[in-house]
Amino acid sequence: MGSVANRMLNTSLTGAAFGAVSAGMTGGDILQGMGIGAAGWAAGEAGSMLIGHAAGYITSGKGPHFDSGSFIYDAETDG
Repeated sequence: MGSVANRMLNTSLTGAAFGAVSAGMTGGDILQGMGIGAAGWAAGEAGSMLIGHAAGYITSGKGPHFDSGSFIYDAETDG
């Protein structure tokens, strides 16, 4: 869970930075830009993780195991 939390934190901070810069360049409220940027980027990251895990589960037919900082989905195939 630490890896997921770290990704969400980093994504939120990146979004906040881009939101602040964008708001500053367009004459908007920098704090509001930070909030909107952080929320937007975090929502995008959460959506990407959800889609990725759904695809992994569907293709492997089982839940992941965690190894070396990554979720691993092992597909059982005959070949």
